[in-house]
Amino acid sequence: EAQKQDFYTVYLPAFHDDVILHFLQQFPVKWEVFSKYTTLKQIKENVTFHPIDQENFQKHLINCKGVLCGAGFELPSEALYLKKKLLVIPMKGHYEQQCNAAVLEKMGVSVIESLNLVHHRTINLWLSKSQNVEVNYKNQTEKIILDTLTEFEKRSIIFEENDLQFEKSMIQKLSVLKYLF
Repeated sequence: EAQKQDFYTVYLPAFHDDVILHFLQQFPVKWEVFSKYTTLKQIKENVTFHPIDQENFQKHLINCKGVLCGAGFELPSEALYLKKKLLVIPMKGHYEQQCNAAVLEKMGVSVIESLNLVHHRTINLWLSKSQNVEVNYKNQTEKIILDTLTEFEKRSIIFEENDLQFEKSMIQKLSVLKYLF
């Protein structure tokens, strides 16, 4: 069970530990950084570095106040799902991350370009926010199934009209299945 604790989880594989440390030490909060450069847990003032370990990372992700990470798809999605405050830095030269960052920003997620003092104010504002971005994930399973069956039914009729041999019983079965939803 999650216990919201007073720290922020960080995963920024595009940045070296020294850069992350120098930047994060400026903010008076506790940072838990997971790094590919770290082999042993190291504590340096308000910044703790951890080697990458899936179980430990998940524990920190579940219990943290917020997440600072790249703008890939998986971690920002998990953070939003877990209702964590989220701050992303899209990796330079990665089109997908730039697109993700643009969408996240429209949703209300804080986005900065780099670990640069220019973004000091944005980070302080993010740290002071108590709320996170609310995302409502609607269950659309029935709609997806119905749309898929309807599309398949339309294409099946086209196959019949083009004199292609398509088993009529299959079309009938799919039509019945469609109306069950």
